[in-house]
Amino acid sequence: MSRAASSASADDVGAPEKVVLVHPMGWGVDFWQPVLDAAGDPDLIDAVVLPGPLPAGGDFTLDAALERIEDAAERAGAPVVLAGVSLGARLAVRFAVERPGAVSRLVISGIGLGSGSAVQRLVYRFLPASTITAMSPSNTRAAGLQQLASLRDLDTVGDLARLRTPVTVVCAVDDREYFSQSRRAAEAVGQPLVEIDRGGHFWPTTRPELFLDIVNGSASR
Repeated sequence: MSRAASSASADDVGAPEKVVLVHPMGWGVDFWQPVLDAAGDPDLIDAVVLPGPLPAGGDFTLDAALERIEDAAERAGAPVVLAGVSLGARLAVRFAVERPGAVSRLVISGIGLGSGSAVQRLVYRFLPASTITAMSPSNTRAAGLQQLASLRDLDTVGDLARLRTPVTVVCAVDDREYFSQSRRAAEAVGQPLVEIDRGGHFWPTTRPELFLDIVNGSASR
């Protein structure tokens, strides 16, 4: 298992970096509860509440989502370590490209490189309601379709080419849909992919301590 080294210099040792988390599509801030519980210190970690399903409220747009990330980074005292999963990873990359001074490091897990295709939206439209609410009790079909539509304006491949922020790319080996895309993302930024041996697309929810080790730059190779 490999990992990108922390970008903190020797002068920064002893000053813990603040972390901002960005949840995946279909979830709310509750996605991060296992990680927040494992972190212990609420002053060092915060979770973005993206627009969309209750209780966040508001229509999901790319601009609105990036504004939520900016608000969280400013609350934490930028620059921050910005970590995201799936859609949250893509938003984190775009934010770091647009606001490089606000992000000291990125940790992106299970990142997709697609464009919210019509096929994806059609599949989501006919998903059983129980599948949609299983992601998060507050999730709705309309919110998911809004989020998929927004991906048409999110060029993650181009964003990775423009990215200058240190980044760690992570994916579980059993995340079949996103593993190859994550490997391509890692290659695009010239970093080895951190391979998690199990846990699927949402592995941070079941292995929060390992996720925090990677975010903090202390996971073993």
